Amino acid sequence: MSGTSLPHTSQLLKKFDSVVGDSDYLAINLGTGTGTTVFELVEAFDAVTGEKLATTTGPARPGDAAGAYTRSSRARAAGMGA
Repeated sequence: MSGTSLPHTSQLLKKFDSVVGDSDYLAINLGTGTGTTVFELVEAFDAVTGEKLATTTGPARPGDAAGAYTRSSRARAAGMGA
């Protein structure tokens, strides 16, 4: 994540924690540690379905994420992992 998105992420986590509170819920990020591009995801979809997914490519829009990453430490601690 870029430095400019970190304050927003912090605000989002605080909001999430305020909604979930002291409940029995636990948010766990699952990931493999290997990134996947949108193009790779579309290619995999095409391969699995045997059909070509209709796509349109254009410039990034304001607010589009440049990337996303998981922090899978909770998953590993719970015995889950790739």
